[in-house]
Amino acid sequence: MSSICKRCRPGEDSDADKIKAFERLDFDDKVVDTVPNGRMRVTAETSQFNCDLITAQPFRRKLFGSILQSLRMDNVFKDVTGTTDRLVDWIESNISLPLTTVLAEKPFGQGAKSSAWRVYVNRDAIKTMGEGVELVRAVEETGLIYMYGENYCYSNTSQEMARLYKKGELGEFRYGEGEYVHPMSADEMNSISPGVNHWRNWLPATYYSTHALAPLMYITDTRPVKANGFVMTLCEDDPVVHRIARCSDAASMIAVRMDNGAVVKLLQGSLRGHGVWVRVHGSQGAMENLRHGDRNSVWFRRENYHESDEKPEDTVIEAQFPPEHKNAAESGHGGGDYFMNYNFAEAIRTGQPPYWDVYRGVAASIVGIQAYRSALADGSTFEIPDFRIESVRRQYRDDHWSPDPTCRKPGDPWPSVLGEIQPEPEALAYARKIWKSKGYNGD
Repeated sequence: MSSICKRCRPGEDSDADKIKAFERLDFDDKVVDTVPNGRMRVTAETSQFNCDLITAQPFRRKLFGSILQSLRMDNVFKDVTGTTDRLVDWIESNISLPLTTVLAEKPFGQGAKSSAWRVYVNRDAIKTMGEGVELVRAVEETGLIYMYGENYCYSNTSQEMARLYKKGELGEFRYGEGEYVHPMSADEMNSISPGVNHWRNWLPATYYSTHALAPLMYITDTRPVKANGFVMTLCEDDPVVHRIARCSDAASMIAVRMDNGAVVKLLQGSLRGHGVWVRVHGSQGAMENLRHGDRNSVWFRRENYHESDEKPEDTVIEAQFPPEHKNAAESGHGGGDYFMNYNFAEAIRTGQPPYWDVYRGVAASIVGIQAYRSALADGSTFEIPDFRIESVRRQYRDDHWSPDPTCRKPGDPWPSVLGEIQPEPEALAYARKIWKSKGYNGD
């Protein structure tokens, strides 16, 4: 048996002292969690960090407006968006706010430079390359804490694989696979995507790739440098298609070259066969989270040919959390939700950027943008620029190529590789019934 935190990584102390330090903290910040489907996803994760939790459905504008006012953010955002309604629409399409006050994200770049907010984003950090430039610059200029809130890299199995890799059990990272396959019924999809222009209804199939990529980046501490994207369109024989307001595609496969020369294959979207899988091949071994049986375990195989006399054998390691992180097991995404909040609060406490800082968050998000460009160019290779370098950022500061149909301009792509897609009248009528049952009465 193995415990991911009982055996600390080289150079790290136990988290027990950090937890004790948290208990002495007195956060002034509120916790705002926009949960469209109404699930209280972060209660266990935040309660021990002395943070208040407010849950709100984004389309309940009166409640959300009062939350903004309590955070003293309402006027700041109104200056940019014009009205609270437009703000809510923008946040619904661009940002989710667990455990935070807000720092910066398009179009809040200018306001961020004079606002003492911290930010924690748990979806794609950016929508365009130009936004990435603005976001990185805003964080650099303010010196404030930014964390990209990716949860799957902090699941129990991902953390166990990170421990094994950093211990040197696999040798050098050569190949990886990340899969985030998440089909839904039409009722479930509609319940979390209220409105024709909700981002889930138009986001291109390559854009939601961070759940597949982030665990591999975290486990191996590598960054993406090139991407090739391929998209699978929706199928007419899928009954879900005829009951949702979607105008994008079903799924995508992205081939990514990492900065150490390794190759990664990402699969994401609404294909049938639900699962979140991570596989890593090194120069001396391989591992992946179990697809069958106890899915809180990791399969590991080290193959020695000339290094020692040991014969190759398969080992199954149970991924566990230590007593000081007992609440992690109760949180969502294999403990990932808990550790997102823990690491963000730790960054605030210490003043040190978290692992998922603005640079990694933007890099992971750029993969989806560039992979969509690739898919529209028949799989051609597109670079993932390093926005840590200002001279590189300058090349992309005016790149606002966007698939968002609400702000479409000449030269922008449609959300589908097939071009413009309009929801069927019957599908739209079905979706609106679900939206209305959840309290949303808009278009």
